[in-house]
Amino acid sequence: MRILITGGGGFLGRRLIQELLERAGVEIHIFSRSRNEYPNLEYHQGDIRDIEDVSRVVYRVAPQWIFHLAADLRRARDARLHRELMGTNVKGTLNLLSVASEIGIKAFVTAGSFEEYGDAPVPFREDGPLRPASPYGASKAAASLLVATYGKSIMPATVMRFPVVYGENQINESFMHKVGKTLATGEVFLMSPGDQTREFLHVDDAARALLAAADNISACKGEIVNICRGEELTLLEVERLIAKVTGRSGFIEFGATPHRSNEQMRYSGANRKMKELLGFEPTVSLEEGVRKTFLEAQRR
Repeated sequence: MRILITGGGGFLGRRLIQELLERAGVEIHIFSRSRNEYPNLEYHQGDIRDIEDVSRVVYRVAPQWIFHLAADLRRARDARLHRELMGTNVKGTLNLLSVASEIGIKAFVTAGSFEEYGDAPVPFREDGPLRPASPYGASKAAASLLVATYGKSIMPATVMRFPVVYGENQINESFMHKVGKTLATGEVFLMSPGDQTREFLHVDDAARALLAAADNISACKGEIVNICRGEELTLLEVERLIAKVTGRSGFIEFGATPHRSNEQMRYSGANRKMKELLGFEPTVSLEEGVRKTFLEAQRR
């Protein structure tokens, strides 16, 4: 099985690679702008925004599965980002879809985001409204709709739409990453009031969901599927859970900063399609995930 992964050097991509390496007969190829820590894998340097790079890599590899995880992840509410984010997240996705559709691919799976829902009513449903409040959310919504459209009539493609993915060795400026830095340095994390809700998904479950989608592509092609536990918590509640697990307190000063402009105040999804189409459910509870992220990782 030849597999091509874009964004293989990212947080989720690295975990997906670990899962794939446990399968027999897998040949993994990484499409990236730079090499990273997997010297034994096949690397193909290029930019997904460049159709010539995409064509060269896809035709050279001739993959049976593609996991498209490369994305510009900047979450700032800055209108000037629209052009850049659309270039990577939408044009890059369209480039990959158009070339992949020419080679008879068996499964195309990409990662979406709950940011696509914006201020839509919760729990977010795949057939509900999309009201993104950021350039990132808008670009991911457009990319997801492209993939779903291709999946309905052109090629077996699907979207796994994730809430906040977290876990060990996360490097982006997410809530959990900032908490980890705070716990390591002893500095206080200055934050907004903490009344906004979020739903968290451990990276292990996110990687397994991507594989479940490829394994069950005949059932989920053309679909967008929420991957979540349906567990909505305020960040104040999450902080209390982290304090309970780690035995630390006072590491966040809530209310020290205002909410972001166009803050997405509620963030939780329905998961019926996930269970019905994939036969999949997340197995890592938030308490277990916090323990793995902040305690077990320190012991390694």
